[in-house]
Amino acid sequence: MEVELAGETRDSTALLSEKGKGKGKGNGRGPQEDGGVVARESGGGWMMAHRRWLIVAVAVVLVLGASAVGVGVAVAHARNKTSSADPADGGSGEHVVILVSLDGFRPDYFTSQRVPTPGLDALRADGVLAEGMIPQFPSLTFPNHYSVVTGLHPESHGILENDMYDPDLNATFRISNYAAVSNGAWWGGEPIWVTAIKVGYRAGVYFWPGSEAPIQGVRPDYYYRYNSSVPYPERVETLLGWLAQPPATRPRFMGLYMSAVDTAGHYYGPDSSQVDAAIVRVDAALHQLREGVARLGLLSKVNIVVLADHGMTEVSSSRGLALDNYVNVIDTPAHPVDEQLASDAAVPTVRGHLLNLSPVLQFWPDTPADDPALVLFADNIRIPPIVAFSSLGWKLVRTNASIANIGGGAHGYDPANKDMHALFIASGPAFKSGASFPEFSNIHVYPLLCKVLGLTPAPNNGSLALVEGMLA
Repeated sequence: MEVELAGETRDSTALLSEKGKGKGKGNGRGPQEDGGVVARESGGGWMMAHRRWLIVAVAVVLVLGASAVGVGVAVAHARNKTSSADPADGGSGEHVVILVSLDGFRPDYFTSQRVPTPGLDALRADGVLAEGMIPQFPSLTFPNHYSVVTGLHPESHGILENDMYDPDLNATFRISNYAAVSNGAWWGGEPIWVTAIKVGYRAGVYFWPGSEAPIQGVRPDYYYRYNSSVPYPERVETLLGWLAQPPATRPRFMGLYMSAVDTAGHYYGPDSSQVDAAIVRVDAALHQLREGVARLGLLSKVNIVVLADHGMTEVSSSRGLALDNYVNVIDTPAHPVDEQLASDAAVPTVRGHLLNLSPVLQFWPDTPADDPALVLFADNIRIPPIVAFSSLGWKLVRTNASIANIGGGAHGYDPANKDMHALFIASGPAFKSGASFPEFSNIHVYPLLCKVLGLTPAPNNGSLALVEGMLA
């Protein structure tokens, strides 16, 4: 997202497409035992699509301060049921997982000790710190939050961008549109709260992409419509209230989202004092959470996993590209559904113009074979067949006049860039204490958490074998 889940827009993305029919989802998937990367089925790739889109996928300049969808509205739903799995104390079945997202939190924000972080320090001392967690392409909020909880690449779960068009649904997904965000038709795969609820566990999520939609007809037992104004202490106290319930009704999976670090990074850049202040703010919430768990006497049962969706890099007006210098902006509107969409015949022309932007624009004209990130971003009807994205730190805007406004921080770039990597700390009885772990892809979090909770994971692209070394 990047700023706020309900308030993000993008002004650096251009698309070229033709209206028509198609499947709004990728192929079926099943995990491989040797690495978790699932091979594509033949005949279902983007070459079969009836539509052709062009997307220039670059880090997004956010319009900050936009009002969040659902401000002042919180909705919670709870089932009147008890768990069919035995959550009673004793044995592996007692584990609880609290998954916390600190949007836009780079690993070095913590490891450099740039500000005191007693909350994170305590979790790290009792748990595992990864060198970093590698996001999926594009390194944006909605695709990566959903990859974390499903173990799927974006091409497999279908949340490919923060804004996207589906020719089969003939509809546009925008994170600022609650009707779209809460429509289960957009969300493929199986998030961990659905996996948990299917076996009788309860689940509560205080903001997470996908939690407001009925996915496979299922929502979390407790969930809220996104409202960025809810104070972090209030969010934490709500989770502690869930945790204080008797074992038979206590949620076994809980999710929590905080955006302050990402927001400050976009406005002021990753090295700013404002990011320092945001780190202190979210760390205080983590300290409150851990102290609350201790006060309830549940440190021996509760696992707290803190991670981010992506990192952040500095951008400036000295590294800006104006799209209309190379491509007719009528053919490539910033929001394609707001314009008359172009035909396939225009694609070769646009491709040729974009090649003139090299070397600061990386370009994939026909096959993603040369870029590992794009290999896994090709097999879904919502993905355009032509993908280009800017080099790290370069921003694509629509007009020359907009270049002067570039500043602060951005993300969305190739996940191979270290600046795009995310924080990962896991603490609790299921994890080793004081341990370090190499960097890994965020698709492995889902099978890891399923293992901790004693769940059989749904088909996914992740691999437990690559991350089970974290477990005690």
